[in-house]
Amino acid sequence: MILIMLSVAFATVAVLYAYWLGGTAERYGAKVIAAMYAVALAGRTQQVGVFHELDPIAFSEDLIGFAGFSLLGIYTKRVWPLWAAAFQLLSVGAHFVRMLELDVRPIVYAWMKSGPTWAVLVLLLIGTLGHRRRTSSRASGPFSPS
Repeated sequence: MILIMLSVAFATVAVLYAYWLGGTAERYGAKVIAAMYAVALAGRTQQVGVFHELDPIAFSEDLIGFAGFSLLGIYTKRVWPLWAAAFQLLSVGAHFVRMLELDVRPIVYAWMKSGPTWAVLVLLLIGTLGHRRRTSSRASGPFSPS
């Protein structure tokens, strides 16, 4: 339970930080993650997390993340959305492993489908920090008044 609360707190901080201090790409990334969590929240009111068979809610959530970050990576001049899409593809792959009913322990499936999303949150923070650094270096360039 504590891991779930930490995950939600970390995601909230990352999304709010990116939405308020990030550029357009980071704001869209924050919206993609918010959409993923909205799907998870809406679905979890109907069904608890499933680890011994395919979790359709988590699968939907990861497909939204993969599609959203892929589009973001295609249409922006940032690298981090492409990395985020790659991590979300790992999560989608975990669901295909479970869908094929390969012999995977439930704890391994849980980490395979959730771990890459933590990495996406870190990438969102790194992308936002990079945006802040770029905008602050432009503001304090060689011709700016000191």
